[in-house]
Amino acid sequence: MTKGFLLGWLVGTALVAVLFLFFHGPIIQSDVYHNFALDHNIYGIDNAANVLTNVGFLIVGFIGLLKFTQIKSSDERSAPIMLFVLFAGIFLTGMGSAHYHLYPSNQTLFWDRLPMTLVFVSLFSLVGWRYVSRNVFSMVFIISVLLGIFSVLLWQYGGEGFGGGDLRYYVYVQYFPLIAIPIILIFQPWREGKLLWIAFGFYVWAKSFEMGDVWIAAITNIAGHPIKHICASLATVFIYRWTSRVFGATEAGGRAF
Repeated sequence: MTKGFLLGWLVGTALVAVLFLFFHGPIIQSDVYHNFALDHNIYGIDNAANVLTNVGFLIVGFIGLLKFTQIKSSDERSAPIMLFVLFAGIFLTGMGSAHYHLYPSNQTLFWDRLPMTLVFVSLFSLVGWRYVSRNVFSMVFIISVLLGIFSVLLWQYGGEGFGGGDLRYYVYVQYFPLIAIPIILIFQPWREGKLLWIAFGFYVWAKSFEMGDVWIAAITNIAGHPIKHICASLATVFIYRWTSRVFGATEAGGRAF
């Protein structure tokens, strides 16, 4: 499998995704999006479970920001901005999500979604940079960051009132990397992609718990959304471990957790 052939697969998949969303028509956020199953107040913190379970993102993001700056290999320093954006995005997702769940609204959701787009596009760019083409994915990274920011701005300000805009661009930015990264990993040795496959599995679980928020609460008294945060933060742990191994952070900063 040549890298050119793999790049062709990715371009073809991207075009199919664009055409699908184009013919799908506008995606507007539901009016009940902010209704979560669990809203208990603990020690004065509203929606405490949904707020406090973001701590994992803060920890991984902070450690990642400390580690990536210590990479010594000059060969790997062509990706420092991607690494910075990735771990800054993870850290800011923790802050943005906690703020959103304290005060659920479209205005605060903006600060949850914006850093999430940075995580998606930077991880996709790093994987492509490592396994497909450094030159191509250096450009893909710049374009993807701009598209990610645009997608959230369009949703927030592109319709009637805050958060009334079309979500298709945001859906593309979030879900295309979830399709493209496995396509890249399929053609890599297991040892190269193992940690990312585990991260992918945790994120699939996270999305499943998110969709099952209400019925999980009805059955177990523990809502799905806090579990979603835990699973997603575990995914970032394995993303951190992959970057530590691939980009040499452990050599510079000690053993990865």
